[in-house]
This record gives sequence, C-alpha cells and structure tokens, in this order.
Amino acid sequence: GQTCISGACVAQLKDYAKVELVDIEKDASIMHTIELPDDVHASLMIHQKKLAKERSRVRNEQIGRNDQIEEDFVHPSILQLLMHSGNKSTQIAQMRNLCVFFIAMTSNGNAVNWLQEVQGVLDSRRCPILQIIDDDKGVHVIAALNLHESVPEAATVSLDICRDLVGKKVGCAIGLALGSTFCGVTGSHEIACRWDITGPPPVRAARLMQYALAEDLEVAIDQSIYDSTPFSSRMELHDDSVELKGSQCPVAVFKLSKNNVFVASMIMESMMLAPVHTRTVDQICSFLSGPKEKGAILITGPPLSGKKSVFQQAAGLARGVPVLHTSDVGGGHLQLAHTMATWYSSFSDPDIRELAQAIKEDMERQRWSRAHDETVTLTKLVIKKGFRSYFVIDRCQYLDDFSMSLVRECIGGKKKTACRMTEGSFLSGSASNITEENHEEGEVV
Repeated sequence: GQTCISGACVAQLKDYAKVELVDIEKDASIMHTIELPDDVHASLMIHQKKLAKERSRVRNEQIGRNDQIEEDFVHPSILQLLMHSGNKSTQIAQMRNLCVFFIAMTSNGNAVNWLQEVQGVLDSRRCPILQIIDDDKGVHVIAALNLHESVPEAATVSLDICRDLVGKKVGCAIGLALGSTFCGVTGSHEIACRWDITGPPPVRAARLMQYALAEDLEVAIDQSIYDSTPFSSRMELHDDSVELKGSQCPVAVFKLSKNNVFVASMIMESMMLAPVHTRTVDQICSFLSGPKEKGAILITGPPLSGKKSVFQQAAGLARGVPVLHTSDVGGGHLQLAHTMATWYSSFSDPDIRELAQAIKEDMERQRWSRAHDETVTLTKLVIKKGFRSYFVIDRCQYLDDFSMSLVRECIGGKKKTACRMTEGSFLSGSASNITEENHEEGEVV
C-alpha cells in the first residue's frame, strides 16, 4: 500500500515530499507524504484536465465517436460504460430481462396531446420510451421497463402501467410481453444513434398490439407476464389458442381483469425456492404467537437468502396472513400507509373499512399528515377489535420519511432491540435468543 518513487521523482518533488531511501542500488525511495502549495496544486489540476481532454479527442478521432451526438441520443448509464473503454458505442451491448410495450394510438385527437398523456404515465413508473413512430399505419410508441435501471417486480409494474393508461381513457391498444432482450446502440455516430432493443419479446409485443387492434381490446398480455407475477388475479384469459405471426404454435392471450379489487394479490407468495432456516422460523413464530399486541421484526441478509420466505413460513405457522409491501425509491409519500389502507378497506368490519377508505381519500388529496395520523388510529382500532395483521416490508431502505414515522408510531416510538439477525448469523441459520422484555408500547426484534 506504499508508493515507491525513483531518484528523479525525488529531485522533482524537492521539499514537497517526505521520502525514505530503501534501495541505494535501484535508487528507490518510499514516499510517505506529499504537500503541494496551492499554486502548484492548481497548476497540476489544470494540466490533468487538459491532458484528459486531449486524450478523449484523440480517442474519438481514432474510433469515430461524437460525444455531442451520443449525449443527445444515448442514456447516461450507457455513456458511463463508454467512458471507461476505447470501444465504439456499437460494440457496447447487453442482454436484459425487459417488459416491452407496443402502444398504438386509437384516439382521433391530436397525436402530440395523446403522446404527452402516455409519456406522463410511463415516466411516473420509470418506463423509458424507445421509439415514437408516426407513419401510414398510425401513431405507435415502443417502451421498455427495466431498460436502463433495474425495476423491482417489473411484471407487476407493467400491469400497473397498463391499468393507468386504460384508466386515463387516452385511446390506445397495448401489446405487452416479457423476456430476455438484446439491447445495443444502433445508428450513425455522426448523425444520430440510439439505444435500441431486438429479440422475441419486442416481436411478440408488436404482434399482440396488432391482435388487440383486430379484437378491439385495450390490452393484450403475453403468457410470459402471467407466469412472472404473483398477481395473476389482475389478469383474465381472453383466448387460450391464438395464432400469432412468428409463433410456431398457438399462444394464450390475457387481458386486464374487470375486477378492481386486488386485495388477495397483496398476500405474500413465494415464487422461487429459498434456503430453509428452521430455527429462525421457530423464533419468529414464537414472537408472533406471543402476547405482544404490536411489534416489528428486522431481518437482514444478502439477496436470495430467504428473508421473505422465513417470515412467510413463520406467519403461516402463527395462523396469520402476511401482506407484502414493496418499497420503491420513486413511490412518493406514505407508501406503507397506502398498502395498509388498501388491505383494510376490504375488511368486513364497517368501522375499519370506513377509516381505511378515508385514509385513501386523504392520500389522493395529498393530505399527508392527516393520513399519517389516521393510519396510526387505524392500527390502534384494528388491535382494539382483536384482529392480527402482518405486513412484510421489502426493500425498507426505500421507505419514505412518512412511512418510517408511521412504523415508529405503530410500535410505540422507541426502539427496543431484542434481537437482530445479521447477515452472517442469518445465512448460518442461527440467531441470538429473543429476550422476553415487557414493553408497554411495542417491541422491535
């Protein structure tokens, strides 16, 4: 970890560096510290910037790159890859699991106004538009979710996008498919280039859009979406044997369900195999079955280590239903309260149902503080009436401030840590013993 410099460097640095001669024959010294005067340091930084600019100019001339063209048409995340390589942008490619949208305009209105509405919905869900086509076949938009950044539960988010577009009644026919897609830069470096996609999912989405137009459907969904999301109740089968161009055999086509209540889809369901942590499951189950009226359990660990599966098993053994909330960095205020209010708005108890619906109305009108306080009241009401609910917060690092405050209020406001499962102990299936402490308000485990 030390810096070894030659005698020539020592002579250049003069009194700026503190060195220690370690090899007389090789004239090598160890440099311990270096302190440059402000004017020398400023000159050095200017020289480095000029050198970097000149190297970039020479490299671009050699490989035919145009920085201005690329910045106008290529996403910044792709430019980051190009900055650290001497390759042409056409040599940078990826295989990504994309949800591809083909959206056709069916409205007779102005195409620009229609596009603004569609783009507003797509932007709200971080779904970038790849192409806008206006030709003799009509106006079409091609978009892809998960293109530049990873979007959690992309298949589920894609259904939300479809429902938002349909709900706005913008006038569209949508084809939706999911799968591994080839992504890369196409076009000229001197005129225009773009980050484009190709592969089976874009082709399938285009064919489904054509099918939706022919069948007068608003949304035609591929089997790949149905198989990739636990929220299958949001879809219903339209036809199980459709002949699509490019498909070797008939395919099933789904459409959005007419039912607007998706409470059952909020129940956590394992879609993949996960490690089994028997001892941890037993400890959590014991805590859930205990006398505490409210509390929190913190489970940490690397991806795919079985964190959600552990709680799902424990909740089942404790005769409870785990409700999944997935936090999103762009989810806005009171994400957790929205999940809780949606769940309780379908309860049989009229008082709980009425208060939950009032919370949803407050959030729609952006009355965040009132919705926060009413959610705390709702939690107390649920406990008072003898109901037990388990909410599993996934990606809690993305919780907004209002939701974090809500968690603190629901468990009593003070953090009483009895047990924390660290990454190492969780992987090994062991955890420290849960201590039984009498906390009046709540307990964090």
